[in-house]
Amino acid sequence: MVYLSLNKEFFEKNIKKMNQEAITELGEEEGKNILQFSDEFQGYIDEIDGNLIDVTIEHPNLGNIYIPIKLDDDDYIKIIENVTKRLNKFKSLVESMKNIKN
Repeated sequence: MVYLSLNKEFFEKNIKKMNQEAITELGEEEGKNILQFSDEFQGYIDEIDGNLIDVTIEHPNLGNIYIPIKLDDDDYIKIIENVTKRLNKFKSLVESMKNIKN
């Protein structure tokens, strides 16, 4: 399930522009019934509860999108592998700084 909380005024003001962006990107036939909005968004994890991660994506003008994502064990393994690689890089950096001090 996806929850949308859109700024109605901004949406109505820009609906033609969003449709034109889709037509430009996808072509007349495919894009005529699509709205496309390309801009910078801020995303973050709201909560992790069991196998569910709640993600919010925000745009200052358009509004918010809230997505609860169900993860399986393989997803958790991928996340742990990624975090482990980043922590190992950080550990190496700290160790090299320690060696410079001595």
